[in-house]
Amino acid sequence: MRSLRDIEERLKEFVSETEGVVGVVLAIPEGLTYSYYSDRAFDPDTISALVASMFSLVKRIGKAAKLNFPKEMSIHLEEGSLHIFPVGELVIGVEALPGVMTGMVLVNTRKMLEELKSIGEEILWT
Repeated sequence: MRSLRDIEERLKEFVSETEGVVGVVLAIPEGLTYSYYSDRAFDPDTISALVASMFSLVKRIGKAAKLNFPKEMSIHLEEGSLHIFPVGELVIGVEALPGVMTGMVLVNTRKMLEELKSIGEEILWT
């Protein structure tokens, strides 16, 4: 049986192998941190709450605009970007530095999401 430790290890691998990514949080829909990893100091609980809130808002916008469920979103800021994706019942936020190749970040994130779904199937979605 897989464990939360396997998810934590995969998040750490993702940050170390994806150029320009400095942190990742996995949050429950209510905004609490499920798991995280970062190369630099940040408050995972604050980021988890914001990621879950942003995803919830975009879900409401999608429903109101009859565009359906959000698949992913990217927010580009002066000091970097935040990419938000659903993963099962959870939401993941990926923090990247400015100037990185967004395409590679997104491709690596999608790959990691598939692995997380596989790892987490026993512990998250049963």
